[in-house]
Amino acid sequence: QMTGHQFMDLRMDNVDAGQNGGGGLNLGVHSTGGSVNSHIAYVSANQNQQENVLVSLTASNEVIARFTDIAANSSANSAGFSVNASNKSGKIEMTFTNISANANHAEGFRFDAESDSGTMDIRFKEIDASDNGADGFRVNARAGARLFMQAEGITANNNADDGIDLTLTTRETLEVTLRDSTAGENDGYGILLDARATNATMIARLEHIDASRNGANIAAIFEADRDIIAHFSDITANGSEHGSGLIVGAVNRHDSIVLSFTNVTACGNSQYGIGILGFSEYGHIATRFVDNTIQSNGFSGLGVLLTATGNIDVFGEGNVITHNDNFGFRLIAAAVGTASLDFGNGALGSAGGNSIFGNLGTYDVDSEGSFSGATPENLVAQSNWWGTASPDGSRVRRTVYTNWLTTAPNP
Repeated sequence: QMTGHQFMDLRMDNVDAGQNGGGGLNLGVHSTGGSVNSHIAYVSANQNQQENVLVSLTASNEVIARFTDIAANSSANSAGFSVNASNKSGKIEMTFTNISANANHAEGFRFDAESDSGTMDIRFKEIDASDNGADGFRVNARAGARLFMQAEGITANNNADDGIDLTLTTRETLEVTLRDSTAGENDGYGILLDARATNATMIARLEHIDASRNGANIAAIFEADRDIIAHFSDITANGSEHGSGLIVGAVNRHDSIVLSFTNVTACGNSQYGIGILGFSEYGHIATRFVDNTIQSNGFSGLGVLLTATGNIDVFGEGNVITHNDNFGFRLIAAAVGTASLDFGNGALGSAGGNSIFGNLGTYDVDSEGSFSGATPENLVAQSNWWGTASPDGSRVRRTVYTNWLTTAPNP
């Protein structure tokens, strides 16, 4: 434990702290009136009875820390790698690179941070957190001002709870990116993201991710006062045992909610392939679905429920929605303004090219619950393939499907 009133600077390299009867590396650095700057690298802390690595950093002003090349595997009774950081003002800036936290009794990698009124910038790269007795990779961060989080190269497989569990809260703008990561065969969620910007804007990017064969694969919850902008691309979310492939909930008060889904594969899940819930109290909602594959799910393939006092746009092009156990695509879009619903040749410029057929419920497409003001609104879904050269009109409800394709666009 190190405690001082002003600036605290610590550098630690080449540490071997393994196979101890208690913890491995247990470190506390505290500045009661100033800042903390720490650099910890090349630590081997495996096979301890308690936490392999436990670090606490607190300051009244800045907390800056870098952790590089750390092994924290196989704790017999506790977590692998745990870091706590807090301050009252200024910034928290943390970087974690090349950390292994596998086969621990509790969490693999856990990071908790709180800044009363400051900003937070946290970055994670190449983190292995698999085969743990609780969550694999868990981040819980709360900032009084702007919060930025970027994670890439996270591997979190076969954990007894969630693979990747992120809880992020700020009063100002929140921006989160998760890319190039794998979270499979976890007992809980593969990825669970709960992100809230209580007075400002939310921006999220999830891309190049494989989260399959989990209890439930991916769930993302967004809440903000202003804009919510979230992009999901190049994602595989197949074969969840008890839940859905990808579930997204977005709620805001003002401005827009924009949700885009590109090249998402969600097949063979117990419930939905992709499920979307959006509510904007005083704003607009736009959703975009391009080149997604949603097949053989235990409930509906694509379920979209949107409510806004402004306008609603729903765009779809090149999607495959087939052989789901209930509806293929069920849409409810309740707009006080205008609902523009375009899965082919509609007002938003979609070229269509969707393949929607072979679903086992009453309808392949159901848009009965869609309205502009109090007027029922049809989904325009032309230039699509319905599984046969002459589609069955009883399989679609409140949908303009004429001028269909006569050959499959997505072989």
